[in-house]
Amino acid sequence: MNPRINFVAAAPAGSRALYSLDTWVRKSSGLDPALLELVRLRASQTNGCAYCLDMYSKDVLALGENEQRLHVLSAWRDAPFYTDRERARCCGPSTSHSSARTTFPMRSMRQFGGSSRKKSWST
Repeated sequence: MNPRINFVAAAPAGSRALYSLDTWVRKSSGLDPALLELVRLRASQTNGCAYCLDMYSKDVLALGENEQRLHVLSAWRDAPFYTDRERARCCGPSTSHSSARTTFPMRSMRQFGGSSRKKSWST
């Protein structure tokens, strides 16, 4: 394994900004903490970060997530035990990381019952 860059030391102002954003998302977004960790885990699956996969899988299990759902998260499209709300949240990381797009495709959001006009992921 290659040594990881210490982002806090390399970019302290950026690290503080990301920490502030993370704090806001956790406290003010209205997302269920387990769902938020599931989304983070899915993003880590798509970007291939082993450190993050280890960390977020432990975090989501500690919040009471079902192991079966965790094991098949990478195949969420075909798994029968994710709600439409969870599907709408989990497809964001897959579609944005698997292509050159820089925005979330609205057809994916609409496909799983979300609206491209909503201002919050919590509804």
